[in-house]
Amino acid sequence: MITVEQLRNNLLTMKGSAIVTINTETVPAMRKTGNPYANAVKMSAVNGVINWVYERAVNRQRIREDLAADFSAYSRKWGNRIVGTPLVEHKGNYYLELKVQSVRATYLVGNVEVNHNDITPYLRPLSPSRQGVTREIILRDYALENIKSILWGGELVEIC
Repeated sequence: MITVEQLRNNLLTMKGSAIVTINTETVPAMRKTGNPYANAVKMSAVNGVINWVYERAVNRQRIREDLAADFSAYSRKWGNRIVGTPLVEHKGNYYLELKVQSVRATYLVGNVEVNHNDITPYLRPLSPSRQGVTREIILRDYALENIKSILWGGELVEIC
């Protein structure tokens, strides 16, 4: 087991990109009015790549789809990416920037699992992509304190 601070320090010193799987516990962004699932918690197992370059990944996908590699990323709307690391700092908090490859998510209210189709109407809709690709490159930022474990370099580490 390691602390969130130790995880942050490990990520600050990493070199190159890496494939990871993180297990997270988050409160999903959702509509509150009339929502019987307003107290839901989302448990996710997310596989992806850290320490990658968003614009380059989108342009590689555009090439795979026989499109011009002319995508240009906007600046971040919030937070500051710490150059050479997969971390974003925002108001003293740290976030792991991840290129999502796959997600297995479960929603719980109390200890009861909620069917994904039942909770979907209450979830915040995703913003439309401007990548112009069929297979979108998904970037997500995960607060380090929401990461419960990380499989990185063949080692599963629990975060306390």
